[in-house]
Order: sequence, then C-alpha cells, then structure tokens
Amino acid sequence: MYESKKTVAFFDADPAGIMFFGNLFRYIHAVYEEMLNSADTGINYFSHNSIVLPIIHTEADYITPFYMHERIKIIIKVSNLKTSSFELSYNIYGKNNKLKATATTVHVCVKKSTMQKCELPNELKNFLNSFIN
Repeated sequence: MYESKKTVAFFDADPAGIMFFGNLFRYIHAVYEEMLNSADTGINYFSHNSIVLPIIHTEADYITPFYMHERIKIIIKVSNLKTSSFELSYNIYGKNNKLKATATTVHVCVKKSTMQKCELPNELKNFLNSFIN
C-alpha cells in the first residue's frame, strides 16, 4: 500500500463538489508517479531507455463530492501483477476517512524500439510486489 495526501485545488471542483472526471485521473497519476519514484532501484521508469509503461485501461467510480481546498488521501495497492502488466487500485478518501472515489489503472510493459509487449524488469516486479494487498 502506498499513501499520499493532496489538497483539491479550486479549479478542480466546482462549488457543488463536482470534479471533472479527468481531474481525478490527474490526482491518481500524480500519486502513481510518486510511488514509482520512491522505488529504491535507481531506475526512472518515466524516462527509461528501453521500456515504457503505458496505461491500457482505466476506470473510476465517484461516490461523494470533492470540494475545493478539501484534503484527500489516495491509497494505491497493486491488485494484479502479471509477467508483463500490472493493475493498480486506488481508494480516495476525504474528511473522516469517508470514501470519495475508487479507480483502477492497468499498465503494460512495452519495448520502446518495437512497441511490443515485454516482460516487466525484475526490479520493478519486486517493487510492485511489496504493494500487493
């Protein structure tokens, strides 16, 4: 499990608490970046020489409104780890640990040179394995 806290910016949610759907994905992707950058592998997976980790599927469910300047907590768990792909599950909480939204992203490892699926590097597999629930 990886956890990060953010503050909902004024431009991300209207006064009724409606967050534009793309903004939720911006928040969870920022926490995904934090999580990968926390890996003690010395490898930057966002500027890797030979592989990329594109998102091939995503979904979200909105449960309660998001209000401007509200503190939210985003928790990531690895919900599925395969040879060449992984799935991340996100729970987003607000005040009093009230669940506000859930999301899922599926990432696949591909070779930059051919854009063909390839096996996840062992260092990344080991790192992701530590976040399996």
